[in-house]
Amino acid sequence: MTEPFIKYRRDYNKKRQRFRIPGRMHQLIEVIIDKTWGWKDPENEGEQKESDMISNSQFRDATTMKKQNVTTELNRAEAMKIIKVTEKGYNIAKRYAINTNYDEWIASPKKVTSPKKVTGVTYKGSESSPISGTTIEDSTIETSIEKTLSEIIIISLIVFELDFWINSEATSIAVILADGILSNDPGEPKLQPDKKEATILKWADDIEKINRLDKRSWADISRVADWAQRDDFEKNNVKSGAKMRKRFSDLLGKCAQAKLTEKEPEFQAWEKRKASGEGEREAKEALDYQEYLEKAFTDYLAGKTQDEKRTLYDTHKKQLFQDHPTAQKWGVETLNETIVSTIRSAFFEQTDLISREEFKAR
Repeated sequence: MTEPFIKYRRDYNKKRQRFRIPGRMHQLIEVIIDKTWGWKDPENEGEQKESDMISNSQFRDATTMKKQNVTTELNRAEAMKIIKVTEKGYNIAKRYAINTNYDEWIASPKKVTSPKKVTGVTYKGSESSPISGTTIEDSTIETSIEKTLSEIIIISLIVFELDFWINSEATSIAVILADGILSNDPGEPKLQPDKKEATILKWADDIEKINRLDKRSWADISRVADWAQRDDFEKNNVKSGAKMRKRFSDLLGKCAQAKLTEKEPEFQAWEKRKASGEGEREAKEALDYQEYLEKAFTDYLAGKTQDEKRTLYDTHKKQLFQDHPTAQKWGVETLNETIVSTIRSAFFEQTDLISREEFKAR
């Protein structure tokens, strides 16, 4: 059941006091807190819920954000390890929770200052061309004042704020690289708790340049970061974002070759089956078996009256609400699809249908 007041964890509140979370991400995290700590879990003696299934549409309804922005910010929050995300249940919504292991949180880059060249400062007068109606002395004084003001303006422009956000994809890939290195060498000095955050942000900066300056796709960068730490030779060489950038072309070529080598036996086996017609027969058999299952389910529903169908629907709906209280807030279309899916699953589990092997032998 929901509570009129949310009891924030004290350790979370202390962490938030010294940890910067960007605005949109903060909105989404508040939604997660509302759906978890804001509810009592009836299955756990009334304690606060630790996690909950939340659909993208629920995030959008709560924050009025666009779907793309919701997805991007949630991915960033997961990459920064502020939240935990798992996919369970009916494949309609993901399960979200606040990561209360606060040492794992990775800070977002702070705003930094950057110099800016200023040109074209105009003066109203000078010693050689005094303003009309003034003496040389007056003009000289005025010019001196204007030069001083100009210097103040230039200094102000030199110290201006630049919103420097390292790309969320870059941060995610830096985390992938760091996790791979730690799995191979848990004692890596640069990734110990007191240095890990700064190291990942630096690597994210290098990785962002691979995309922005070197024009490499995020998919290729992610692939190389993952493969390099699984390769027996390269895992000892690629131990930073800078090294990955320096050797990226070579690494990408090796990665592609490794993928082909890994798939060669599978590819050859498929070609052999394709040439013999076996692959085509397998695809047709799978399709025929799927049609058999669909017809069995259709016949099952056709044999029921409208009242029986309604009772079946209401039974599964009630069970869904018991298992997942947040389902009561889902849209009608999503709710109906989920209930029909559970009815289908129950039918296939409870009905004595022949297996695919038996169907093939008929």
